[in-house]
Amino acid sequence: MAYLQRKKLTSSGIVTSKPCGLATILVGKDGSNDVTAFSLYEGTDNTGKEVMPTIWKLSASQEGFEGLWSLGEDKVDCNAGLYAEFTCSGAVEIFFYFVEKEV
Repeated sequence: MAYLQRKKLTSSGIVTSKPCGLATILVGKDGSNDVTAFSLYEGTDNTGKEVMPTIWKLSASQEGFEGLWSLGEDKVDCNAGLYAEFTCSGAVEIFFYFVEKEV
């Protein structure tokens, strides 16, 4: 049985190298700086198939968790793992919730 996993990133990196289904993303910012680019790729680097476009900008108009993206029961399949690439000139932490697939 697969259980929901969680990974926190404060800079671009691998969410998981295993096949997974992405369920939810929570974005916490410092209240002063925007997340100016955010993209997800299938695989363990930014050369895989793009899962989410690079144009998602999250405003820093308030502190705390402002960005929330959730699919609930319907998950995005990433059969080669998941890599997140994002930029922010201030402090940011992004939580990824996913289910690792059994192969």
